[in-house]
Amino acid sequence: MQELLAQRGVTVLCGGGGGVMAAVAAGARSRGGLVIGVRPDDGTDPGEAVDVARRPSG
Repeated sequence: MQELLAQRGVTVLCGGGGGVMAAVAAGARSRGGLVIGVRPDDGTDPGEAVDVARRPSG
């Protein structure tokens, strides 16, 4: 599914962590998709397949 989204130009927004989030990010990125990960402000880093990482503010 994530590959189809990427092929159609959809940006994937996920938590950017491990497990299912990592699989979705990797699949989308493998087809040239843009992956944005929203990470908690707990010091954890986003997965390798995340193109843009953001942390919530405020």
